[in-house]
Amino acid sequence: MFLKKNFIIISAVFLLKISVHAQIYSVGADAVRRTEYSINRVHDSIYVFNASDCKGNFNNCYGKLKAISPDSSKQTTFVWKKYDNAIKGWSKTFDSIPSDSMSEIDTLTSGCYQVRIKNKNHDTIFRAWVFINQLKFHLKKDDKGHVPLGNYTCEWLDLGVIRSGDTRYDSTLWYVHNDFNYVNPENRKAQTLTNYIDVKWTTDPAFTVSDTSLQIRIYGAPAENSTLFTLTISDTFHNLCTDTVRYISVNTKADFDVYIQNDSSRKYNKAKTLDTTNIGESPLVTLFKNTSKRRHAAEWIVSDTLQNQDPLDSAHSHKMDSVKYTYYFPHNYKIKLISTSPEGCTDTSYSKIVSVAPSKFGSSQQDTSNKGLVFPNAFCPNCYKSKYGLNNYFIYKSDSFSLDDTYQSIRYFHIWIYSQWGHLVYDHSGSLGSLDYGWHGWDGKINHSDRDAVPGVYYYVYEAVGWGSFKTIKKGGYVYLFRK
Repeated sequence: MFLKKNFIIISAVFLLKISVHAQIYSVGADAVRRTEYSINRVHDSIYVFNASDCKGNFNNCYGKLKAISPDSSKQTTFVWKKYDNAIKGWSKTFDSIPSDSMSEIDTLTSGCYQVRIKNKNHDTIFRAWVFINQLKFHLKKDDKGHVPLGNYTCEWLDLGVIRSGDTRYDSTLWYVHNDFNYVNPENRKAQTLTNYIDVKWTTDPAFTVSDTSLQIRIYGAPAENSTLFTLTISDTFHNLCTDTVRYISVNTKADFDVYIQNDSSRKYNKAKTLDTTNIGESPLVTLFKNTSKRRHAAEWIVSDTLQNQDPLDSAHSHKMDSVKYTYYFPHNYKIKLISTSPEGCTDTSYSKIVSVAPSKFGSSQQDTSNKGLVFPNAFCPNCYKSKYGLNNYFIYKSDSFSLDDTYQSIRYFHIWIYSQWGHLVYDHSGSLGSLDYGWHGWDGKINHSDRDAVPGVYYYVYEAVGWGSFKTIKKGGYVYLFRK
């Protein structure tokens, strides 16, 4: 019985000077080629029969040849021989078949076969080669189909086929593939039919494998819990075989998102641009969310003096999953996250840069877009329901910026209030710390005492410094103080 029903007619060399036209047929053969050599200007055929371990017929694949009498004579004898490399000649007759007009032989292994066809009209020899094209491989794996211990570390992952001769594995698992070597039967000159292979690695989930070798080492292996690697090998004659191995990851992949706090709503919005574009003004309140794969522990370096070489930069380490951090000085801050997997492998992400712009007070007095704080031109202490709709305190108006924005954006603030005769009646100064708790404004008391200032016109001067600016913004103006 034969697993492949392949039928061929073999090219001929005539012993008699009779014009015979021989045709070659291949029914079911996987491929057909011609020999490099020619005898009497005739190239013999090479019939390729693929045997792949994937198909389960690796050791049960044979060739089958069929010879037909050139004149279809019903009284023809077919004498079959095989070329013997050991004696460099044709073997003794292994089959002699009286037949009507055709003869078939099967269970053929790789080699060159010759048939002599004799009848009353012809005495003709045909030749053809049979190439049993074997392809077999198994990937290195344990009994569970996983990458075995010793084939991976935190730094790399080794995958590959079991090489021929690797005594750590049973010989039935060794890699088998070959070119087809044959000879010219007349001059015994060696020839080679090269059988190239194509190697392709695929993964599920998707992971890029750039190497196309039978043995590969991957640096930065997948951090998915489980990744199935599939190796597919095909050759020149479309013989194809696949095998799979599963990698149970010990790695982590460090990554995180940056969120910026909105000044007025205090909600956090995910930052879209993290390269060279300013993503917020100082003081900038940030939230770093850990999105690392297979994370077990995390360490954040929220700024990096070693990279930036800037005295304004100070490195702070935080060992938690997410971190809130406020940046006061304008600068490009490089954020680093070190993620650790449950197995102790680490990965570091340097990809995020927080670019902090100067605060709303700008960096110079020449900044025309910065007009400073806006104060009311009148106020009425304790006039809670004043028909005039006046402010109860003398404080910057909320339409100058958001009131919260203004407090936060001020690094230092000082205000002096004078009577119309030039007497100082009130002053206040504060840094970020005091302003964070809120400056409630002037309540109309003289020098923070219990004495009320008289109604009338007062002159004020203030000095404010925003974060990122060491130059002051000085402004002045008039305010009218009402009383009930």
